[in-house]
Order: sequence, then structure tokens, then C-alpha cells
Amino acid sequence: MASNNPKNLFSKFLHFVRGKRIAITMHREADIDSVASAYALSKVIPSSEILFLDKPDDRSKPLSEKLGVIIRMLGDVKPSDYDGLVVVDCSSHALLPSVKENGWKIIAVFDHHRKSGKDVSADFEFIDEESPSCAELIAILLDNRAEKNESAKSVASTKSSSIESALISFALAVAFISDTARFSSGRKETFELFSKLLKKSGATYTDLLFYADPPRSDDKKVALVKALQNVRYAYSNGILVAFCEAGSSESDVAETLVQRLDVAFVAKTDSQDNSITRISGRVNKNIHTIKLNEIMRQVGSELGGQGGGHYKAAGARVRASPQEALKKCVEILFQRLTVG
Repeated sequence: MASNNPKNLFSKFLHFVRGKRIAITMHREADIDSVASAYALSKVIPSSEILFLDKPDDRSKPLSEKLGVIIRMLGDVKPSDYDGLVVVDCSSHALLPSVKENGWKIIAVFDHHRKSGKDVSADFEFIDEESPSCAELIAILLDNRAEKNESAKSVASTKSSSIESALISFALAVAFISDTARFSSGRKETFELFSKLLKKSGATYTDLLFYADPPRSDDKKVALVKALQNVRYAYSNGILVAFCEAGSSESDVAETLVQRLDVAFVAKTDSQDNSITRISGRVNKNIHTIKLNEIMRQVGSELGGQGGGHYKAAGARVRASPQEALKKCVEILFQRLTVG
């Protein structure tokens, strides 16, 4: 369903799902942004349930526990028991394994990734490529809805609804911090909305930061150090790229590397299918000439998989060894630097 007015489309969406049993899911290894986005939507869709594709990312665990999100798997339920599926923080079937095969009817998509990798269609599509997080996209829709409801409201809010609103604001604010790397990729609207959410949440920035960037466990620290011991690098056209394999937390390793270097690629064999390699790529916030989402899309295409994401943070799943995948990432990056 197309609309030039997201506010009207969101109102139509909420009317459409009223009284229906809806499942809400997100990409594999759900991160903080996807958990917060799913939680916020679940609170405005009364008959909805959050269902995960697999074990969420460890960094999202503290927030999930605070919000009372129960970890249930999409694969443990029957699609026929639901009226439809809502997908958040994803619009690619490559990151939604078995959803199409199991016959789920996707009725809505909320995403902020580049459309170049989009192959999921729905009756209601809310996609903002310029939004630094899916949480911001949803916060805008909820903020518009709140303003509309406020103007029509004639009775005071109940205590329970106020608490619920505070938790929604808390969750979205945490996701803002997390997915923007503490606002390094924020835009004007990000700061304006965050100020509102912070006030509504009743929390301090320090409170939010604990959930946005929770302390790493000892095994995660060890995994990071081991990965860093295997880092290699290459240089071309003024760009230094670091690349390595990781036993876990590939995105964490990539983020660590790119804080001081220009580009980072980190590869890991998929835990459920050892013929698949997952690649996490990052570009330093001060580099503006590299579109990592396009590089990852090309890597995915050339290695029998799929890729995409954002200009500065993107990933791919490919049918190749980690070594082959990393070699291809560097090769395509340098080709584009030469052409550019």
C-alpha cells in the first residue's frame, strides 16, 4: 500500500491490525535497535507478540530483561495461528531465513536500511533510508500519533499507560544511543526526538547508556582480544583497511577497529550453517567517500549470498570461506577506490 504521508499510512496500519493476532520479528541475532523497535510496536498493537528468529545478540539482553521481553522463537509457532507478520529493522529475506518458506504473510515492514538490498514486500511499508536507526523511524510515527491523540484527549492518562509510555520512550532512547554509536551518525531530528524521549522516560543519560552499551562479559573480551591478534591490513588510495576472522561478536570487533582505522571487515562462520560466512563491515565516521552498503551488496552477489546496510555499517552473508570473503571485500573496496 503506497502513501506519500507516513502519518496517514501508520493510522491505516493500526486500524488494519486492530483485533488481529500479529507476530513481530526482526533480523537474526537481534540487536538493541531491533528489540527496542519491536517492543515499541508491540505496545501499540495489543494482540501482538514478539518472536525471534534465533538467540538475540548478547548486548540486547539487559534491555530485553528490563522491558520484560520474553525470548520466544518464530520457528516454534504456526503461521496459521496468526493473522500476519510485522518485520522491523530488516527488509531482506537473506536476514529472515525460513520466513517465506514457512508461509508467513508479511503485512508490514519498518526499516532504515538502504533499499538496494530490499526484497521483502508488504501491504504497509515504512522505510526511511536517512534514519540512523529503526527506533527513530518508529519514534517519529509514535510521536505524530501521540500529538494527534493529545489534541483529541479529554481525560487524563492512567498510571499504567504513563508507565508504559515511559518504558517505550526508555527503549527507543537506548536504541538511539546504540545504533548511532552515541550520536556519531545522528541528524537534527535525532537530537530533537531524543530530548523528548529522555524526558518521557524519566531516566538519566547514564541510565540509558548502561543498556545502550552494556559491559562485555569476560568471554566476549577474550574473543575480542583473540580476533585483534589476527588482524591484517592493506592500504590503497589513502585508505587503510583492517580485516580478520572472529570466533564471535564480529560486529563488535569491526566497531573496535574502525574507531582508529578507516575501514574494517570481520568475518565469522555462521553458527548454524558452516557453509555460510557472515561479514560485518564498518567505515570510520570521518570517511565520506565509501558507500559500504554497495560494497557489501556486490560481495554478496559475487559470492552467492546477499548483503547491504548503511553507508558506514553494513554486512553480508555469503557462501564462501571467511578467507575468501575477506579477500573479496578488500578487492571490491580497492576497485571502487581506484574507479572513484
